[in-house]
Amino acid sequence: MEHSHQSTAVPALRIIALGGLAITDAAGPVSGFASIKVQALLVYLAVTGQVHQRTTLAHMFWGDMPDVKADQNLRKALHNLRQLLGSHLTITRTTVAFDRTAPYWLDVEELERASSSTEPESWQMAIDLYGGPFLHGVAVKQADLFNEWAVQKQHQIHDRIIHILEQLADREAALGAYRAALAHTTRLLQLDPWHDQAHHRMLLLLERSGMRHAALEHYEHFKRQIWEDLGLEPAPAMTALYERIALATARRNQPLPNQATAFVGREVELRLLSQRLADPSCRLLTLIGPGGTGKTRLALQAAQLQQEKYIDGVVWIELATVESHDALLSTLAAALDIHLYGGGDTLVQICNALRSRECLLVLDNFEQLCEESLIVSEILSQAPAVRLLVSSRERLGIREEWLFDVHGLDHPPKSAAGAHAGDDATQLFVQSVLRLQHTFTPTPADLEAIHAICRMVEGMPLAIELAAAWSRTFSCAEIAAQIEHSLGFLTTSVRNSPARHRSMLAVFEQSWQLLTPESRRVCMRLAVFRGGFTSEAANEVGAATPPILATLTDKLLLRRTETGRFVFHELLRQYALDQLQADPAAAAAALNQHCEYIARTLLPLGLELKQQRQKVVLARINAEIENVRAAWGHAIVTRNIAAIGMLFGGLLHFYEIRGWFQEATDVLGRALAAVRDPQVDNPAKAFIAGVLLLGQGGFHMRYGHYAQAEQQLTDCISLLTPFQAWREISYARYSLSHAARDRGEYAQAQELLDTCLATFRDLADDFGLRLTLITLGEVETRRGQSTLAQQHLQEALALARRYQDAWAISLALHALAELSQQQGQLDDAERLYIEQTAISAELADEWGKSRALHRLGEVALLRHDYARARDLLTRSRDLHEQIDDRLGRVASLNGLGRLAAATGAAERAQGLFTTAFELAIDAQATPLALAALAGMAAVAAQEHDHATAAALIGFIRQQSELAQETRAQLGGLAEHLEVGAVHHQPV
Repeated sequence: MEHSHQSTAVPALRIIALGGLAITDAAGPVSGFASIKVQALLVYLAVTGQVHQRTTLAHMFWGDMPDVKADQNLRKALHNLRQLLGSHLTITRTTVAFDRTAPYWLDVEELERASSSTEPESWQMAIDLYGGPFLHGVAVKQADLFNEWAVQKQHQIHDRIIHILEQLADREAALGAYRAALAHTTRLLQLDPWHDQAHHRMLLLLERSGMRHAALEHYEHFKRQIWEDLGLEPAPAMTALYERIALATARRNQPLPNQATAFVGREVELRLLSQRLADPSCRLLTLIGPGGTGKTRLALQAAQLQQEKYIDGVVWIELATVESHDALLSTLAAALDIHLYGGGDTLVQICNALRSRECLLVLDNFEQLCEESLIVSEILSQAPAVRLLVSSRERLGIREEWLFDVHGLDHPPKSAAGAHAGDDATQLFVQSVLRLQHTFTPTPADLEAIHAICRMVEGMPLAIELAAAWSRTFSCAEIAAQIEHSLGFLTTSVRNSPARHRSMLAVFEQSWQLLTPESRRVCMRLAVFRGGFTSEAANEVGAATPPILATLTDKLLLRRTETGRFVFHELLRQYALDQLQADPAAAAAALNQHCEYIARTLLPLGLELKQQRQKVVLARINAEIENVRAAWGHAIVTRNIAAIGMLFGGLLHFYEIRGWFQEATDVLGRALAAVRDPQVDNPAKAFIAGVLLLGQGGFHMRYGHYAQAEQQLTDCISLLTPFQAWREISYARYSLSHAARDRGEYAQAQELLDTCLATFRDLADDFGLRLTLITLGEVETRRGQSTLAQQHLQEALALARRYQDAWAISLALHALAELSQQQGQLDDAERLYIEQTAISAELADEWGKSRALHRLGEVALLRHDYARARDLLTRSRDLHEQIDDRLGRVASLNGLGRLAAATGAAERAQGLFTTAFELAIDAQATPLALAALAGMAAVAAQEHDHATAAALIGFIRQQSELAQETRAQLGGLAEHLEVGAVHHQPV
């Protein structure tokens, strides 16, 4: 490239020395050189780029003359160059050099730079720059040393170009771009017509490109030419390749089977398979997966893409009905068109025939022949140019094997929003239905049902096609319901469908028969797990030893995830569970073991959740949540009081942190009904009922169902008092204090909290203590007692930090932020809210996150940042609605109402405040109702209805439940209206 950093006043010099010699500047060709030797001197200085002694240059270019005469000629040449291109030379009394700081362009330098790169694009640039041999046709007389250097440079550049062309050809061939590789090889042979390796490559590339006759003709032409010109024969390797191509041309493999229907998706898998098969070290690649996952279709599609990459092509060998050693060998020989002779070892004959072939063998449905995998190993050792692609329900278990897991098609996750048909599984279902109903256009409701079907079968192609086969009889929603009810629904009556693919039961029965009786028993017991399990759980519940787990994994009944958990394909789990339920006693025993194991495991995790490692413990419980739900259900149905108690202890705080209030109230309600069943005779039932009421009352409190919550908590205290369960009773009083606080009954709330505080201190229950201190701080904040509030909250925060209780830390930070906001310290408040938001997000605490978003929106509103306030308050409202937090929704509506009023949208503000007021009254949340009325007063004042505004303010001020935050808002509004402390009749 030109060195443009120099002044543009100096003419740019261009020297082309490849394919001849041309020297130009901005005006065109440079003329006036005294001789070709002067031009050669310039090229030598530019190409070498070094400082040269004048005596050395004189000797190189005029070595046939005496030294004095040579020096005179050099001076004349340098004078000539200085006149023409003086700015490009640095000349002293003893040295001469080309000045590379001046702008110039030299093709040799550019080629060397490009060819030294590791980027193929740069290699191509070097090829394009190569216009021919270095200084081609340039004859410099009586300069032997220079001419020797020029020839050496010519060979050096030529060899570099040859090497680059070889690299480019190899790269394109590896990518399957055979036409591009042929172009590079053709160019190479133009430069070096007797390059043996290039001719060998040309032969192979022509064959790979499907031009076998051209490949044979190329060899024959080369053989004639090399004999006529050089008296030589082609290299033995090239002759062997020619003979293999000739034999392959004469031998015709059976064509690959046609795909009965259009192939859908799997682009990622096909790309990865091509990469594996292109790897020289991967000669045996096994597609493993349960029956019905589409291994055969994927293998066939991959094989079709490989046909041009092997001289002897791709051979498809179907093994579904082959079950013995001899039958396998006979099938291989027949598929490979190998004529066996009697008395000889069949495997030896097969290996001998394959030794000279380059082909890909595709062995489909190998699982029943895994004991014969040494046959595959022997073929690989004896036939170096043969590769194998195998499909199987279990690994072959030999050293040469590379595994490729085949799972279901891509399908929408449960959390996917909106109905669309963009995923592979949905496309397969729709395509399958269209074969039966050409007018089928899925509605949004159909797509939702199709997504549910695809999720239930985990994208398993065969199951999707079997489900779609019912589309002429049932709607998509009905098909989904049928699958959920029974695995036996997935059948087809298509006559030309293989028997093993006519139902999912038939598919799984094949895999089931490959297991030992003990492996089947373990598999059935493990089917009671939902959402996977650990090896410890498998041993406890299913008596699964490591060898059995390994067997079930190798046979693809189980899959081990990256986290180390074992999971079933859901349809396989259903099948195994059906087998278990055929023996009611065995099923009951397995379900009992599962329930009790989960309950025992969960109880200590619930205790850990109140201290450090909360994130880790939350993740552990979350990983087991489907097992937990199954254990709850079984414990409730079987009236297992002990398990119910342990599950409650392990899950109460988890539900609270996660904000899963609805699930908690539902399951606790069902558990309470089970415990209260008159037929249950257990001395602990009253105590367990009491603690269940404690949990139910607490969660109903979160919903703002105060009457129901207070009744449950009062009943809880009555049931637990005979047991002197002061800890649990104090937690009930703690929950009751929330109702009093939210209704504005601050004195009652403080009385309850003071009692809790004393009990928790006596019991050294630091968890209860820190929660109580936080609530006390909130009550004092609402009463306007900022000093006391600060003391309580700082003590709670210190306790929470000591125990690394992230959830309690977030509660304390939120309460401190509310106090700072009430005091007008908005920067401090925002900092604390942001810190709390980060903790809530890390814990997946949606309730905490929604509260923080609401408060951050209020801070933005106070700063008149209305766009940010709208975003935060809207997100907060949506999140409160999502988790069904009524009081949080009321607070967000009040915030949005104040935003609407601040931006002049009085009518919208009035509507928001009215909705908030009605919801708050329904929930008996008086402080929130008064805040809504205060917003209405502000709207009335904004609309110049001062009488209504004053009446509302007067009424609000008469209420004892008024929170300090609302009182402060009223103060400014009343001052504006100049109503002072005048009393008005209630509105």
